[in-house]
Amino acid sequence: MAGRWSARISVDRAFFARGDGTDAPAFPERSRPMTVELTAARTVVGRRSRSQRTPPGIDLSGDPGDPGVSRSHAVLELLADGSLRVSDLGSSNGTWVGPDPAHLVRLTPGSAVALDDGDRVYLGSWTRITVHHR
Repeated sequence: MAGRWSARISVDRAFFARGDGTDAPAFPERSRPMTVELTAARTVVGRRSRSQRTPPGIDLSGDPGDPGVSRSHAVLELLADGSLRVSDLGSSNGTWVGPDPAHLVRLTPGSAVALDDGDRVYLGSWTRITVHHR
């Protein structure tokens, strides 16, 4: 499974709608997706913090900062065989994997789940990360 992986980060209205609505932030209507090449063995997904010296590899504190994302929320790991997996790092709001917001499985903190091309990871209030293998 050699090759390169990328992560496309976007907002997902259906995932946002699953929230409980209590003190929910406004959905970011004008957000642009971004793509990040996954080149490091470990890419932490989270929000930048003044107390952390190194920002996460995928920083979700920018526009439209997702307030439901923990500082160190999840990690994408590239393995020696070229495969990719995701783990929740004990986040407050959880990390979910599935084809769409109606069919999600919540990750158990610390356990790793293998990802395939096109798989979707959901986290925070509205963030969807779709991974692609080339």
